[in-house]
Amino acid sequence: MNLKFEQIIEKLENREHFVTVFSDGEQKITSARLFDNQQRWEKDLLYIGYANQLDMDNLTENRNFLLICTYEETSILKKKLKDSKSGNWCLLPEVSLSVLFNRVQEILSNSLAFVQSSAALFNSIIQGRGLNYIMEIASELLGNPVMLGDNNHRLLACSRCDDVDDNAWNEYRDTGYCTYEYTVKYDFKPWVEKSARSKGPVIGNLGEISRINRIFAIVKIGDAIVGNLAVLEHKRPFTEKDLEVVAFICDLIAAEMQKNHQYFNSRKVMFENLILDLLNGNHPGKENILERIKYIKWRMPAKMYVLAIEYN
Repeated sequence: MNLKFEQIIEKLENREHFVTVFSDGEQKITSARLFDNQQRWEKDLLYIGYANQLDMDNLTENRNFLLICTYEETSILKKKLKDSKSGNWCLLPEVSLSVLFNRVQEILSNSLAFVQSSAALFNSIIQGRGLNYIMEIASELLGNPVMLGDNNHRLLACSRCDDVDDNAWNEYRDTGYCTYEYTVKYDFKPWVEKSARSKGPVIGNLGEISRINRIFAIVKIGDAIVGNLAVLEHKRPFTEKDLEVVAFICDLIAAEMQKNHQYFNSRKVMFENLILDLLNGNHPGKENILERIKYIKWRMPAKMYVLAIEYN
């Protein structure tokens, strides 16, 4: 999980003296580099140096810069950068270049260490438990209900939460897929597309039909979108940290789906979820069950047997 440009700026000291200009604050940073006679600029790097080292008349689009400036340079560059709408910029008062560079590297290293240790712990907890178990752990981490659908909007897994008072959430959870009527009534598409464009989780709601906030996030394997994660603001309000946790959970879901290709067979997953709901008594009624059976085209046999195995 890489840090956004804005997150790095927030972790620097003496921010009250900074001048920031964002054209794409969603950009993620993988590492930092001192610039000097650059011939090539990478989008995911944070470039650090003195303002007078950079040719401001030939601005590089959609890049990230920490520039050490004099007072006169700051006042001149501020308007120029806003007018250019090019890249993410932070103008700092005169500080030590080496101290600034080392501090940014420390911020990036701490973030990487947190992600690696968290991933190792989380993976040990969820090893072989499946997507439903990941949803339960994710719900505990976020303090709110979580659900996961595939890229055809069929429900793969969701956390248990019976007291949700939101029709859109309950209808999708109970039905297990999006009907045409559902997609017309609840328009999630703009938020899913925004999450895909920003390459990270976003917070939004459905307007008049439901003012309850949701976090929308996509799950990707390589360049392919394989799922959509949603978190409902039900038990506690969202915080900015929740977006980082959701991004982390999406990475873990992608890793789990890569290990177990059954999740790409949505019909099989929906069938398993239906059987589990029947065995556990987690169903809203006969009509809903019959609708789910019809959707997955299940021909029920005359007899079925359930084998229960107890183990330590």
